[in-house]
Amino acid sequence: MTIASNRDWLNKASVKSLIEIIDADNNQSRFVGGCVRDSILGHPVSDIDIATRHSPDKIMQLLSSSNITVRPTGIKHGTVSAFLDNQVFEITSLRRDLKTDGRHAEISFTDSWAEDAARRDFTMNALFMDKHGNIFDPVGGYKDVIRGRVCFVGEASRRIQEDFLRILRFFRFYAYFGRGQIDPDGLAACKKFAGELDALSGERIQSELFKIILSANAFTALNKMSENKIMSKIFPGRLRLSEFSRLVFLEGADSNPIRRLAILLTTPTEKVIETLKLSNRMADHLTFYCEKEIDVSEEPQEIKRLFYEMRKMDLLGLLLIKTALNPKYKKMRDVANTIAQNWSIPTFPLRGLDLLKLGIKPGIEVGNILIKVERWWLLSGFKYNKEDCLNWVRDHCINER
Repeated sequence: MTIASNRDWLNKASVKSLIEIIDADNNQSRFVGGCVRDSILGHPVSDIDIATRHSPDKIMQLLSSSNITVRPTGIKHGTVSAFLDNQVFEITSLRRDLKTDGRHAEISFTDSWAEDAARRDFTMNALFMDKHGNIFDPVGGYKDVIRGRVCFVGEASRRIQEDFLRILRFFRFYAYFGRGQIDPDGLAACKKFAGELDALSGERIQSELFKIILSANAFTALNKMSENKIMSKIFPGRLRLSEFSRLVFLEGADSNPIRRLAILLTTPTEKVIETLKLSNRMADHLTFYCEKEIDVSEEPQEIKRLFYEMRKMDLLGLLLIKTALNPKYKKMRDVANTIAQNWSIPTFPLRGLDLLKLGIKPGIEVGNILIKVERWWLLSGFKYNKEDCLNWVRDHCINER
């Protein structure tokens, strides 16, 4: 019997309490998927999923009678969520597929661990572990975890036809857990069905793509996707992989999926926004990163002006991208980083109400005057206070009437 190397999380009070309630008779509930894989690798375990022979109704009954909050978060697919000690546990009844169409599956419940494992995507996700740390391996996933082999359960083409998102998941898991050569059977199946990616929702593609581009081995995975014409089925145009690699180096620990997307893709911004169903905020930042042009300047005053004008966006992020694309922005970025550490963006001291108190009538004139005096204040280097600005308005906008 194989035992996981990292079992500390099994001793947490919340974990022990939960599993004792739903596995009182033993062999009724087991941990499954990522928490088992990470335990084998000795990685920290955060998300905890549980597979069970019990029906969803039985699980809800057991937990409710023990005063544990439980909700039917995915009841159609046999999943309920338990909330205990500020942690969420997903508990899913063992399943087998009746019918799939590449996006959705019709399922029925089973009491067979082997049947449940057979419907999962990758062998490393089809591992079960009991409350004592003993691992159950119906499809040979243990050795694949150890070797860093991302392999589909059974026939790769069949697994992909059950859910075309597994094409992107294949490269995502390779980016996070793969070592050495990518599995040739899995790669061939991904290439074969890559054209089906357009059947997926933008939200599902976005979720997987963001995880890929944020991984430590993003370049390797994306390069494989580019070589095998996977990404081109989603986004036309070349991938700027060299520039992407430079951005990752410059970012350090400060990674950002929208920045990485902006430098990676050469597809028109509007197309990316629509394909990935980006939120308004993400869309605004992607457009800013992709389309905003700035001249190279190492003058602190000019850089402060840019900080002020772009305060709702991300000048430092933009300069990261500009530097990755063109080294001539490096010194400008260095100056901007220094300014950001030692300087706070000031607030323009005037408001429309201040102009009304000077006798200026409400209307468009108030807005026009505010624009003029703010421009003067900016050119001064932010050095004038409210009274100075009011005097400027008196001299240039009131007395000159």
